[in-house]
Amino acid sequence: MTSRLLACTVITMLVAAGMWACADTDQEGDALTDSASDTTADTVTDTGTDTDAATDTGVDPDTALDPDTVTDTAHDTATDWTVDYDSPESLDGLPCPDPAAGFDESDPGINMFVTISSIMMMGTNMALAVGGFMPTAREDFDPDPPSTIPLDTCVVGEEPAPTPECATAADCAPEQQCLPETDDSGNPIAGTEHCVTPREMLDVGTFEIVGFASGPMTFAYNSGQQGAYTATTSADGQIDPASLAYDTTYYVHKDANPTAGLGELEGLLYVPPFFEMTSPETTINAMGLPEISVTVTEDLTLEWNGATGDGTLLISLAGTGGSITCLADDDGSFTIPADMVAAAGLGAVAFFNMLTLTHEVNGLVCGEGLTWNDTMYSHMVLYSVRKL
Repeated sequence: MTSRLLACTVITMLVAAGMWACADTDQEGDALTDSASDTTADTVTDTGTDTDAATDTGVDPDTALDPDTVTDTAHDTATDWTVDYDSPESLDGLPCPDPAAGFDESDPGINMFVTISSIMMMGTNMALAVGGFMPTAREDFDPDPPSTIPLDTCVVGEEPAPTPECATAADCAPEQQCLPETDDSGNPIAGTEHCVTPREMLDVGTFEIVGFASGPMTFAYNSGQQGAYTATTSADGQIDPASLAYDTTYYVHKDANPTAGLGELEGLLYVPPFFEMTSPETTINAMGLPEISVTVTEDLTLEWNGATGDGTLLISLAGTGGSITCLADDDGSFTIPADMVAAAGLGAVAFFNMLTLTHEVNGLVCGEGLTWNDTMYSHMVLYSVRKL
């Protein structure tokens, strides 16, 4: 199981079945580079003009944050950080995991994941924050298959299940087993057999995330969540939705733990502006739940606030008679053609029709001994759909 899939499994344990879905899309090549030339702190009263040394190549803390050029000021105003997802190098001199390095049997290192999520379902806002450590495994370096949905296009149904990569353990490396993925109830999903390394979550000491509106949070190994890390103020990974700060770069830090083979860890995760659908108009139905109305013979144009202008949005429209899935640019607007709206199979009862929009942003944690990392923010909104 990859760390992304493990993160999805942990989150599924934290909420009721059916209230969370993980979009298994690969976003690789993430990395962070530090503007090493920055040696002088920005002034507190900086109003848009960088007052660092003339040779500073960083990004001014007062300029608008961008997912690919993010300035972190939460922990160190003396340093400008730049996110470069295409060039894995270092963060503050700390080496970053390199997806191209491949698996090292003699020294596999540690895999760390961090997931911050915001979910709005049936008018209820939820927020989750989880993390974890485990030994890096061979399968971590196997890239997930790319999306089969062309950008700004819809397809009928969901993406097809992957082809089994193994039939028995003999098809895998010596340390691996051939196992299927499982559904929310723990039942095996036929056709998803893949090579998996048996491993358990590790307790390597606490780490801190700075950037929450409520203040820094400390995360610790939680045996009650199969070893996932949760905030010390949370028993199951759920946090107060009001604690999330948007349009903000979060800073991840962990002190060195030589016994576990880890040096100091530092990382960044940009959380974009709050995502909110503005069209079609949302109304409150007789059950007190938010819903939208859709005419199945017409195009359906979706508009939203909080667009980043970078990255993609996964859109699903599903009824009792079918479903469609779309991959859209996160530019604030997308139109589902009328034939695709009809193909979604919307039924007469709005409660059983669902529009789901999911947006993910990747960050990275770097440090000695860390050979794989999945750090991401995910925002998901779900609406009931009334068929017209």
